[in-house]
Amino acid sequence: MNYIFLIIVSIILVFLMIKNRQEIKETYSKLNAKQITGIILSYIITIAVVFILIYYGGNYVVSFITVPALNFAVKVIIILFVLTTCVGILNKVVSKISKGIL
Repeated sequence: MNYIFLIIVSIILVFLMIKNRQEIKETYSKLNAKQITGIILSYIITIAVVFILIYYGGNYVVSFITVPALNFAVKVIIILFVLTTCVGILNKVVSKISKGIL
């Protein structure tokens, strides 16, 4: 079942990239190599921070909760909070690195 979901998401991403390739090419042609490297590093660092906060921080917090329904609700809240916060910070960093292009 997980493989089907992965295949469908991959097909959608490839389709969107093909559909918007000209726009993507124009946007990235405005950036220099240093900016592209900074943006890629920003994404990698953000993914690592999100993983650490959700996996280790989230599991630590919910380890004290014994009620399964409450445990699930707290996990969802932690995931939403971490993703919202990190994506907001990432958008500001990427905008600053690209000088408003992205």
